[in-house]
Amino acid sequence: MLVGVYVDDLIICGPNNLKITEFKEQMKKTFSMSDLGLLSYYLGMEVKQEKHQITICQKAYVAKIVDMVNMTRCNPCDTPMEQRVKLTTAKPGTELDVTRYRSIIGSLRYLVNTRPDIAYAVGIASRLDANLLFLFVLVVLHIREKRKKNDLQTMIYHSLMG
Repeated sequence: MLVGVYVDDLIICGPNNLKITEFKEQMKKTFSMSDLGLLSYYLGMEVKQEKHQITICQKAYVAKIVDMVNMTRCNPCDTPMEQRVKLTTAKPGTELDVTRYRSIIGSLRYLVNTRPDIAYAVGIASRLDANLLFLFVLVVLHIREKRKKNDLQTMIYHSLMG
């Protein structure tokens, strides 16, 4: 059995339903606790559980990021980052919001949990200084458009049992 804890939320999973039920009963005796049933949404991740597979996606979270960077009207692309992109710094005198840049990078880093295909591009963007705005915009644009083209992309975990 595996128990994941985040603040006051628990995710309890494992192959033995009897042990899970026993654990929940022990927890209810010790703590004020309610059982919300099967996991469906957790920390921005949408979870769908079926008999032999679990799918996880962050469709709503991606839409929030896209809206945050004002890129709702862009064309689709197949790759999360252009190959051999040249790094250029922002023009002198350009006003940059470093806090916003870091916030967007943090959001993209969290998105990698369900989108390993964008890990490299997000890694490059997160190593950049805010002055390397050109690459950052390209990376976000490509990540967004890859999402648009593959809107229902999910991580799928198949059961090894049964």
